[in-house]
Amino acid sequence: MLTKELLVEQYGSLMSLFIGTIPGALGETSVLLCLVAFVYLVVRKVIDWYVPTIYIGTVFILTMLIGFINGYGLWFPLYNIFSGSLLFCAVFVATEPVTTPRTPNGKIIFAVILGIITTLIRLSTGYDGVGLSILLCCLITPFIDKFACVNRGPIISSKMVISYSILTIILLALASFIVYLTTNMGLLFNIF
Repeated sequence: MLTKELLVEQYGSLMSLFIGTIPGALGETSVLLCLVAFVYLVVRKVIDWYVPTIYIGTVFILTMLIGFINGYGLWFPLYNIFSGSLLFCAVFVATEPVTTPRTPNGKIIFAVILGIITTLIRLSTGYDGVGLSILLCCLITPFIDKFACVNRGPIISSKMVISYSILTIILLALASFIVYLTTNMGLLFNIF
């Protein structure tokens, strides 16, 4: 059973993770500075806000759901957001313009898939999983773009509703699979 003492208190507290007074790679330990950089890049229109926000939000929602099922508190999703390279890679790597989708709908799909794969890797293997999930999603970027380009436009057609419904069902099934693995099969190993 994972406890707050086992995961968080080895670093001091969640505030230590937030400020960045923990050992780690250069630039990725301070959540505060990653958020400042995120705001700066969005204000300067260098990146779009929705890829990092949806990516981090997906990881937060999935880990919150898994945490509440296992009896953990709000500290569990916050720990998953504040630790590792999630925020750094969400701001600087997932928004890289060459390997991310070009359409707004494609970017949203990309971010949700990133969050699901990251959560699956983190909670089933114990590794950070952010870099691998970004690499895997970059491989399917052309397919995401093709899917999002076909379903683009101001007119809502039945084809668009059906295709997005199917994609939503697939992503919800994948997210449910993550919850099932981590709660019923005991694959929630040491995180990080």
